[in-house]
Amino acid sequence: MGGLAGSLEVFINQPTVALKNAMQGGRPIPWRVPELYRGVTVNAASMAPITAVQFGASAMITGMMGGPGEVSSGGLIGAAAAAGALSGLISGPAELVMIRQQLSGRSLTGELRHLVGAHGPRVLGSGLGLSMGRDGLYTCGYLGLTPVFQELLEPRFEEGSSTPFLGAGIAAGVLSALMTHPVDTVKTIVQTRCVPGAKVPEGAPTSAAGVTAELWAKGGVAEFYSGILPRSFRLITAVFILNMSKDEIEKRWLEAKEKSS
Repeated sequence: MGGLAGSLEVFINQPTVALKNAMQGGRPIPWRVPELYRGVTVNAASMAPITAVQFGASAMITGMMGGPGEVSSGGLIGAAAAAGALSGLISGPAELVMIRQQLSGRSLTGELRHLVGAHGPRVLGSGLGLSMGRDGLYTCGYLGLTPVFQELLEPRFEEGSSTPFLGAGIAAGVLSALMTHPVDTVKTIVQTRCVPGAKVPEGAPTSAAGVTAELWAKGGVAEFYSGILPRSFRLITAVFILNMSKDEIEKRWLEAKEKSS
């Protein structure tokens, strides 16, 4: 269920990914539907294992610390952050292929053959550390902060009200976007430039440190937030989709456990 929810979220929000990547890379914004959905296959296919790792690892770490209801808010956030960092091992290579597809117009298999055939499998690790850091912060938001915010809001509203969940989801989505977008911007530019032979302005840096310095010199903090609007929209909707699926998974699991006992 988590994998299906993750894939559904990608198909709904893929245009926002294309807009964000174009804005971060300083490229013309694509408006044609085929261009907006270029790379959606690898993005959707990777989201199932990414979501599985985030849900599974977070639950495992939380269980090791005592289980639901026994772990502090800080523990929940820490478990979510660690789970997100692990999922970055999957999202990093997948997003590299997607970004290169958006630049080249090749099919998924054609881009994979080109990348690995021309540059070796090590090229798929470009920007991996940045992906792990970004996903750690992002998962900290939607799996860690959402339930914390919801718990804080629930006493202020009538029992059964959906307002705490909605408010917590929006707050977690916005905070996740603000916390992670600078890292995501650097990652996108690194993955755009990292492949040998890529069309890069002469002398432009390709390392994370170099890109960070370039962005800061170019326009300060504002440069790190290029594409923040489409990504914020995606993260807010993703928080709702993924948290609702997580709640349903837990509900079904508890029902199955009661029946089996």
